[in-house]
Amino acid sequence: MSLSKEVYIRYKLIDIAIKNLHAPYPSMEDLLRICNERLGKDLAVCTIQRDIKAMKEDEELGFMAPIKFSKSKNGYYYSDPGYSISKVPLQENEIEALISACEIIQIVSGSRVGDSFNSAVKKIMVSLMEESEEKEVSIPMVHIDLPPKQLGWEHFDFILNAIKMQNVISFIHYSYRNNEFNANMVHPYQLKEFNNYWYLIGLSEKDHELKTFSLDQIYDPMELSIKYNYSKMEEVRPYNENMYGVYPINSMKKRILKFQCSAFMAKFLSAHPMHESQKIIKSYAEGNKIFSVELIPTRELEQWFFANRADVMLRNKDVFKNENISMFHNLKMY
Repeated sequence: MSLSKEVYIRYKLIDIAIKNLHAPYPSMEDLLRICNERLGKDLAVCTIQRDIKAMKEDEELGFMAPIKFSKSKNGYYYSDPGYSISKVPLQENEIEALISACEIIQIVSGSRVGDSFNSAVKKIMVSLMEESEEKEVSIPMVHIDLPPKQLGWEHFDFILNAIKMQNVISFIHYSYRNNEFNANMVHPYQLKEFNNYWYLIGLSEKDHELKTFSLDQIYDPMELSIKYNYSKMEEVRPYNENMYGVYPINSMKKRILKFQCSAFMAKFLSAHPMHESQKIIKSYAEGNKIFSVELIPTRELEQWFFANRADVMLRNKDVFKNENISMFHNLKMY
């Protein structure tokens, strides 16, 4: 049953008014006035009458409120003084559905979300299990292999809060390639996951352009009291929509990439598309196919082609010409 926010607020207002010990037995006029004042509406008496009827009798709504009308007091009351719609117990099937949903959230999230989120889910699980009938312990219905938490994960909540509060941060960044540490000041825009690794995307104060930092290379982050810069925020969108990976190559623009695949890889990509833009350009009798994707070239995309070089041949030879293009020559096809 779909319940609008306004209707639910009316139910809550009626519930609060009936339980108000300082002004017991609210009349129809009282309930109408309270709802109109709170919502800024000019509701009709029939609307409140329908609300009371639904609270009392609508089984799908589930309140089954024991609302009675006292002729002597000319007002409404609960025949059960301890009743409130906020305390309506869940049915067993509803509890089981919520437990299953929370289990899936826990499994899917795993090490992919912050400790605050995991803590909230655990509290919900505890409260649900308290209401649920005790059952035999069983193995999870769904299991997902999750990687161990990466180095730098302890900074996830701190960085997330900095993004939320729009605070500039500074940190020490370690370069694996150059084996050196550098100080950075960043206007954080987004935390992004790719292949089970988390990255910070933000505006570099030094370079005045978007930069990507892997969480495992971030040390000693701290907030700074300087003005937050929004100017490059919209440029984050392509990172979410038009990239395979997080590290674009030399500010290259989105382009159509065509590649030929072996029959084996063609089947795999048909079942597991690389990107939503993926299309089949041509199919061969042997099962080989030519695919296209429309993406911004990235380091991760280059690595994907290299890792699958036995089954994939990139036709755009100029894309990675400054990025070890030799690795795409003479690729073996099946």
